[in-house]
Amino acid sequence: ALKYQKKFTEYSERIDSLTQTVAFSCKEDQTTNVTAVLLREGGSLGFNIVGGRLCTDDNDGSSNEGIFVSKIVEKGPADKDGGLQIHD
Repeated sequence: ALKYQKKFTEYSERIDSLTQTVAFSCKEDQTTNVTAVLLREGGSLGFNIVGGRLCTDDNDGSSNEGIFVSKIVEKGPADKDGGLQIHD
């Protein structure tokens, strides 16, 4: 039981660290719609996203919902010049 509890705690901490969101600005004039066409390689599109939660800008109280690119897999489908960037 102790071994299970230790592993559970390790996994929980890892999940928490992976799901923490970075504070993004929510100002409407800083948003851009992005359309990307990617072909899966090995079942992956080559990027991760975070978000989908209400984002509030502490400076002026504005808010916006959105999803953001949190990771681009090196040499993956999304890792192309002119393609997706972290924070898109």
